[in-house]
Amino acid sequence: MQKQIIVLFFLVFFTNNSFSQVEKFPQDFKNFFTVGGDIATAPLHFDSKDWILFSSTIAVTASAMAADNDIRSFALRSRSSLNDNLFNLDKYFYIPTAAVSVFGIYGYGLFAKNDNIRKLGLRLGEATFYASVLDVLLKGIIGRRRPEENFGDVTFKPFKFDIDKSSLPSGHTILAFSFASVMAHEVDNIYWQIGWYSFASLVGMSRVYHDKHWSSDVISAAAIGYFIGDFVNHHYTNSDNQDTNLSLTFSFNQLGLRYSF
Repeated sequence: MQKQIIVLFFLVFFTNNSFSQVEKFPQDFKNFFTVGGDIATAPLHFDSKDWILFSSTIAVTASAMAADNDIRSFALRSRSSLNDNLFNLDKYFYIPTAAVSVFGIYGYGLFAKNDNIRKLGLRLGEATFYASVLDVLLKGIIGRRRPEENFGDVTFKPFKFDIDKSSLPSGHTILAFSFASVMAHEVDNIYWQIGWYSFASLVGMSRVYHDKHWSSDVISAAAIGYFIGDFVNHHYTNSDNQDTNLSLTFSFNQLGLRYSF
């Protein structure tokens, strides 16, 4: 009997709330793939500023490779129970957590008839999905060995698409920074933004601490995740987004996050 009541509740909820929003989904679905197509063809439309950013990312990544072994040695020497707890975030934030967050936010916005929250969920979905797709492609094309394999920091096996040869870039970090860049864009408050980028940075550092990635893998991934999130935030299909009803209040004795319907 309880199961029937639960099913009936969801049927009533769905009927009353989501049918009136059903016309929103096809356009969101279309926009999702429009953004993906534009990300794929974006290099064809790079201007001088874009090429400078692209070249700078490659240059910084290449420069960071010179310090990969030293940073890895430092991370391995820093193992302790305290640091184990501090750098444990990568075990909890990855594709399943991001997916639940995206669907939860989008679904809430849809059912609650809140367009701003629904659009936030859509942007998060666009950024994290396409960042993850790019991550998989780059991993397979580059084929860099992971540090825990002990083959050295300059061992590459391109076009192998093997988990052991998928160090560059860091998938956890790309996902975290693409998610964080969308969330940071939502509230024009420095503390809110620092919080999200600190969270993403901690995910990246956790991957180095656990010997899953070189530091240069994390640096390149952070840049890629940020740029994809920024692209999604400013894409024309999302240009009509208004601020969500999130606000951050701060005083010397109080820090608060408020949401109003």
